[in-house]
Amino acid sequence: MWPYLKDFKDLIQMVKFNLGLVKERPEFDRFTAEEKIEYWALIWGTVLMIITGLIMWFPITATSVLPGDIIPVSRALHGWEAVLATLAILTWHTYHVVIKERNRSIFTGIMTEEEMRHNHPLEYRRILAAYEYLQRISRESARGDSKATLTETSYETA
Repeated sequence: MWPYLKDFKDLIQMVKFNLGLVKERPEFDRFTAEEKIEYWALIWGTVLMIITGLIMWFPITATSVLPGDIIPVSRALHGWEAVLATLAILTWHTYHVVIKERNRSIFTGIMTEEEMRHNHPLEYRRILAAYEYLQRISRESARGDSKATLTETSYETA
C-alpha cells in the first residue's frame, strides 16, 4: 500500500485515460492507484477524527496545552471530515467499485479471471508465472528429476 513513483505515473495515466486523452489504461499490480488513495484517505481521516475527537472530549486538557480556538476548529474539522468520509464512501467507493466495475469480491471473496486481467494485470501475470513454475516443478519431481527444487527462480515476474 506504500505509494511509489509508478503509482503517481499510473494515476496521471488513469486521469488521461478517463478523459479520453490516451487509449490504454495503466497496468496495475495488486493495488491500483485509486485503491491506494482510498486507503491513505482512510488512514488520514481516522487520524484526524481521533485527534479532533480527543480534543473535544478533553477540552480542558487540550486548552491547557493549545490555544482555546482549537475547540471550534476541532469541531469543524471533525464534522467536515465525517461528511467527506460519508460522501467518499457513497460516491467514490460505491460508484467505482460496485457500480462501474461491478466488483462483487467484497461479498464473495473471489474475483473472476477477467476482472483480474482487466484491473490487476501485473499481479495476474505474476500469479500465472508462479502457477506455471509450480506445475513444472511438480512434473519434474514426478519424473524423479533431482534438479527440481522450489528454490529455482527461472520464472519471469511481471
